[in-house]
Amino acid sequence: MDKQETKATEWMLSNINSDRLDTHTGRYVADRMKNAQTTVIHRLQSFLEDCNLADTFETFTAQNFGTKFMDWGYSKKNYTENTIYATYEIVKAQLNAAKRAKFDIDDTYYKQLRGKGKDVDNIYLNEDEIKAIYNLDIPKLKQEGLIDEKSTIEKTRNLFVIGCLTGLRRSDLNNLNNGLWKLNEEQNTLEIVAEKTKKRVVIPLHPYVRAIYNKYHGVLPKLGDKHNCNEHLKNLGRLAGVNEITAKTENRGGKVETYKFKKYDLIGFHTARRSFASNMFLAGKPTYAIMQLTGHTNERTFYKYVKATPEQIAKLLDFNSIG
Repeated sequence: MDKQETKATEWMLSNINSDRLDTHTGRYVADRMKNAQTTVIHRLQSFLEDCNLADTFETFTAQNFGTKFMDWGYSKKNYTENTIYATYEIVKAQLNAAKRAKFDIDDTYYKQLRGKGKDVDNIYLNEDEIKAIYNLDIPKLKQEGLIDEKSTIEKTRNLFVIGCLTGLRRSDLNNLNNGLWKLNEEQNTLEIVAEKTKKRVVIPLHPYVRAIYNKYHGVLPKLGDKHNCNEHLKNLGRLAGVNEITAKTENRGGKVETYKFKKYDLIGFHTARRSFASNMFLAGKPTYAIMQLTGHTNERTFYKYVKATPEQIAKLLDFNSIG
């Protein structure tokens, strides 16, 4: 591309969708990451068009870019604070890449754009709630008209429960048939290479996971599209009585407000990994061992997954149980 005539976002899209090596992991950037970053660049293009700004690198390195984008994101799109900061992070990465490609770029942007969002209030399901979802008699609920007869909700339920009890990501749940299942007197494990990290993990199998595996005779189904699956999960939670009133605080559109939901309305597939990490932590399992299964490489990131109340932490540290 001619550096004098290249539009910044066009160069970013070309860079994102090229066969790139991630210098941190030594692997080619995955398609799902490319898709997520492409979405951010399209977001930037909408911003430039709405604000009548030039599609140049100078626009993104200007001192007022961060303020302008935040104002647009809050007032025009009602974005959350974390969406704003996630966008900054991608912008910085692409500007860094453009600098390496010998574009003349002022590097003051790096200090101006905060790239890390805040922790959000996310839920996890405790063991009783997972059990309630697992025990739902879906054929009976269909007969009673509480679930559509043609619904694939049972497949979603079974894979979600596996996620809650293994800590696997959604992408890995769709790859279970490529795992090595060892179900015998000596071993009770699933060995699988995680899609995101490419690391081999060996996961002990909960009885529910073994039962689901046996139900499908070792050939597990795959998940449907994300929207339908998330609707299934909310419905499953409702039917299982996961209806505790739950508060969630977020900065949306520049206004920090606390909203109240029934817990089942907040269930998504990411809830499964968070549930696994939280329940293992609260059961007193070694953090290092849990991290080996979830694929976290540092404790700071891992603890964002763990949702423990001060009372639960105090119980874990009960000195009366010592000696």
